[in-house]
Amino acid sequence: MRRRWLWLREQAGWFIGDALCLLLLILLLPLVPLLKALDDVRSIHDDE
Repeated sequence: MRRRWLWLREQAGWFIGDALCLLLLILLLPLVPLLKALDDVRSIHDDE
């Protein structure tokens, strides 16, 4: 029975880690176009 609890706890840890990784990806992905636009603005100003 103890081995089953250890296995279940390990699986829950993996699941929580995967869920947090997905959540972080969903939160940070909308920033990519904004950062790309800022990079474009910076390159335009550097060319002048």
